[in-house]
Amino acid sequence: MEAEREAVRQDYLEELVGVVGQTFLGLTMNCGALPRSQVDPIPQKDFYRMKRLRSGVAADDWGGILSWRAGPADAFRARGRERRMTPLQERIREVETEIAMLYRSARA
Repeated sequence: MEAEREAVRQDYLEELVGVVGQTFLGLTMNCGALPRSQVDPIPQKDFYRMKRLRSGVAADDWGGILSWRAGPADAFRARGRERRMTPLQERIREVETEIAMLYRSARA
């Protein structure tokens, strides 16, 4: 089931790249998916670069409204955010411990 969903998603992304290429570039970019395209001057690597740019776009279950799906750049940002947040979270734990000790000593 998951493999089928991914196959449908990949087909959707290829179609999206084709539509974007035809609309904004005036080229049929779908031929770039083939290893050696004789029809258009779009190399295969450029086709897959365009496809990767649009990999964050996903259709809902009905094929209607588009939504955002996290991609590699989002994972990179999340790792950076996590790296910055770790020392802050440790400091928060330290302060909470100090507050708890002060609270216990004030109650005693």
